[in-house]
Amino acid sequence: MPAIPYKHSATTDVAWDAGENEKRLKADDKAAYRDMYAWVDPKADPTTKSAYKFPHHMVSGDGKVGAANTRACSAVIAALNGGRGGANIPGADRKAVYNAVAHHLRDAGKDVPELKSDAEIDQAEQAARQALEGLKPSKIERRLLCLDLGVKKRSRRDAIDGDPDPDPNAPSVIHGHAAVFEEPTDLGYFTETVKRGAFTRTLEEDDIRCLFNHDSNHVLARNMASTLQLREDFRGLYFEAEPPDTQFARDLMTSIERGDISGCSIGFSVRGYNIRRGDDGSIFRDLTDLKLFDVSPVTYPAYESTDVNVRSLEEIVAEFRHGPDNPAPSEEAWRQAFEHRRRLLQLAE
Repeated sequence: MPAIPYKHSATTDVAWDAGENEKRLKADDKAAYRDMYAWVDPKADPTTKSAYKFPHHMVSGDGKVGAANTRACSAVIAALNGGRGGANIPGADRKAVYNAVAHHLRDAGKDVPELKSDAEIDQAEQAARQALEGLKPSKIERRLLCLDLGVKKRSRRDAIDGDPDPDPNAPSVIHGHAAVFEEPTDLGYFTETVKRGAFTRTLEEDDIRCLFNHDSNHVLARNMASTLQLREDFRGLYFEAEPPDTQFARDLMTSIERGDISGCSIGFSVRGYNIRRGDDGSIFRDLTDLKLFDVSPVTYPAYESTDVNVRSLEEIVAEFRHGPDNPAPSEEAWRQAFEHRRRLLQLAE
């Protein structure tokens, strides 16, 4: 039968590396394969590893299959419930595979997650995709960073050409990176990455300000007035803003120099993005084209350990879930989607 029945064995909770354990299996050892995995494709060659799925046993250096790994068993259940790319096996086999790995978890005294129905998995998947597709380009989003914000004198040649030699007679400028490229950020429900080139179009076309705390009453600089200069460099979106000779601007620069204000934020809308799913079932949003409205030194950057602050998942969902192009699913569908994500995070830990 495709689902390989449970066989009593010792259990272990050590770190799990499926690839390394699979490498230790001896070629063409069909008996070892059936001890190691939880499912075999009845249409494939049973003497090849590619015919098998859901490894969950430790394998010794000499190829002997040993204790069932409880972390691997939990990962199998996560896949059966739609995570880690999904199970991709006939629905009739899901219950039998679940029973086998669940038995090992009970042997080890571990809690066993419930097996979701196909309908529940489909509903959670639909809710997740609606949450992402609902982030419409017209909506303004913000991201906060704590990244090299400072005050310096402009260089002799140009404010933004990287010349380290400052001009003592030049005006002071606020500078820093307002966004970074190719650094995935876990937003709780999906992982977001700003791709290189995401600001190329907006820097050529759009009227962009530098504000304090995103407040349009506190304008520090503007690219159309040549007092704000922005460019994409190897790290991300770099900016230099020449503030006006006003009291609030002077006070702000003093606060930045003292380290009282160290965060920076961008206000933007999304014009181009890609949604993809990772091998472990995680959802990713890659931002490829952003319309930038402002860069802003900010007083209260949060989540300083990760240099990023975003609105909570609940706030994003509440804002983007409704509309003529994005009808709201039922409350139960959202609850199941949240629970699905929570369990995946618990398993990853």
